[in-house]
Amino acid sequence: KLNSDGSVTYVMTGEQHKNMLDGMASSMDALMQSMIDDDKYTFTEIKHNDDFSQFDVTVSGDDLEYTDSLTAVTFYMYGGMYGIFSGKQAEKIVVNFYNANGELISTADSSKTGN
Repeated sequence: KLNSDGSVTYVMTGEQHKNMLDGMASSMDALMQSMIDDDKYTFTEIKHNDDFSQFDVTVSGDDLEYTDSLTAVTFYMYGGMYGIFSGKQAEKIVVNFYNANGELISTADSSKTGN
């Protein structure tokens, strides 16, 4: 339904909503896999929790490359978008970067971006 203020109201069943969220999750997983496959990044693994509010990213070296660190914004967008559509927006999105030995080398927190 098109509302008088220009917004749109869309009504769906619980099953349709679940299918939409599952589709979003699959698409974001595919995008993250493409980041792993892209030589531009040093990612070897990207994991996330069920609501996309935490990402654990492993890089191939000991340090975080500049290009890799910029992706935190991408993960913030994934988590924020999933939160909007799920109806459970997270207060913050956290991205943990780990080196090849599994040691935490950097954490990015969306709540500290000066919003």
